[in-house]
Amino acid sequence: MNVSALPIDSPSPHSGPASGAEAHSPVPSAPEPPPSAEDLAAAALRRLETALEALDRAVSRHTDRRMQLSDQEAEYSALQEDRSRLAQALDAANERIDTLQDNQIEAARRVERASAAVRAILATARGES
Repeated sequence: MNVSALPIDSPSPHSGPASGAEAHSPVPSAPEPPPSAEDLAAAALRRLETALEALDRAVSRHTDRRMQLSDQEAEYSALQEDRSRLAQALDAANERIDTLQDNQIEAARRVERASAAVRAILATARGES
């Protein structure tokens, strides 16, 4: 874009001379020369460098987030494996408890039958004496 500078105090065609005498206007400054191709290229290069730095920061943040997500997924997977292993161990422990309870009930029945048999033998032995 080529924008040339306008003089600061350009005389207006509608303004007349001040107090009957011709007003002296300050000497208009020379317009700035248009930027050179080197200046435009340098400005474009600075904008490109700024954009590349912003892109690098964004990629770095994205990579960090992906690594965090990967770490969280690995931790979640390990927790799921632990939960599964603990659930299996709990199921095995509950089966063992059930087996022990069944064995206890069976042992109590046998003890009761043995006690009844001993009482019967003792009652018979007393009756014979």
